[in-house]
Amino acid sequence: MTVKPTCSLLLTLLLAASGTAQLQTNGYLKGLAYVNPHSGSYERLGTRLQTRFTVDWQDRMGFFAGINYEIDLAESPSDTTEQSPSDRIEIKGNYLLIYPVEFYLDLHTSFMDLRFGQQYIFWGSTDWINPTDVINPWDYENLSSEIEDYRLSVLALRSDMYMGDLAIQAVLVPRFTPAAIPLPPGTIKHDRLLKVDQAQYGLRLTSYLGATDVSLSYFKGYDPNPTITAGYDPSALSPMSMEATYEPYTMAGWDFVRSINAFAIKGEGAWYGRTDSGGDDPFVRNSSIKTVLGLDYIPSDRLSFNLQAVYEGLLNYDEDEEQARLVDLDLDRMMTAPNRATYSLSGLVSWQPAKYVTGQVVAVYNFKDGDALAMGFLLWEMADALHLTLGGVFFQGPGGSPFGRLDEEDKLFIEMKAAF
Repeated sequence: MTVKPTCSLLLTLLLAASGTAQLQTNGYLKGLAYVNPHSGSYERLGTRLQTRFTVDWQDRMGFFAGINYEIDLAESPSDTTEQSPSDRIEIKGNYLLIYPVEFYLDLHTSFMDLRFGQQYIFWGSTDWINPTDVINPWDYENLSSEIEDYRLSVLALRSDMYMGDLAIQAVLVPRFTPAAIPLPPGTIKHDRLLKVDQAQYGLRLTSYLGATDVSLSYFKGYDPNPTITAGYDPSALSPMSMEATYEPYTMAGWDFVRSINAFAIKGEGAWYGRTDSGGDDPFVRNSSIKTVLGLDYIPSDRLSFNLQAVYEGLLNYDEDEEQARLVDLDLDRMMTAPNRATYSLSGLVSWQPAKYVTGQVVAVYNFKDGDALAMGFLLWEMADALHLTLGGVFFQGPGGSPFGRLDEEDKLFIEMKAAF
């Protein structure tokens, strides 16, 4: 068995830490089954063990690692995992997959906190649809109740400085991580190279003004959602070709949240500057703006509601020119120019229908494309550290729309989790 550098470094740090500080451990053991209702086949079927290690050295330095050990009986030995570094050990025709969920070092000084390693960094204040939350890509193939199943951690250097009511956060992401989203069959995928000049970086300023928190954000990097380029050459052996690329962009945004008794008003918006400055290239995304306005209402400890209105509009966009380009390339039967503006509505309901039972439903509907996402789960706390979760994720929409591309990726899932 070959041990990769990530796990070698982890073991070295744990051994070194055990001689100088007290090591705290916890985690969980979980059995899980995910079924695609369209095909009736298992997409995931197996067991996951997660162990978490925490070490502190006199409040000056810290170390945290969360490691997953998984056996998935639904996974073929020929499958590959592209989203995270991993060690794969074959056990009687199946694979034990070992990979870090989070893995970082903390350094605390009198004026700054530093964190370096594989981590989650969330920006914004709205729910589920967050225009400024651009650092951790989404995992649309594994949406469920655990954060590591629907978001992907990234390798990053993060610094936080606090100056009275002002917090300043700077982020450097040296390696690009694409979102996990199914691509059309036969699509050629072009990943970003690991180079210094292709590193991503961002800055976020947050001011705490009584009952209102206001933030300004800036990020320069690459869109984790692929741009699909189609080509047609009737003289070629395979006349239709498709390529997925990850385009550079710049994000500048703001967000706020204000609490008023049982209500919370949230707002968030961002400008995305992209490479199609002329607005006439159908294969490059246009510059755009995206805004969200939401309201939380918490009438009791057992019930909460969230409703959000979302607007997204393209800038410097010539829809007639882009459609004409598709006609010239004889691709207008398979592709259409995007809408100049789209409107969406999202909602989230959390409730506790009975003691030790909690439910949550999230739904998003796009009025322009007519596509939708819905996810719900019911959690039963069978004992202090034993939980049973039943849920499902459903996508609906026309072909080519964001959720329509996932129309056959619906899933039902059941998880039994024991924490320790």
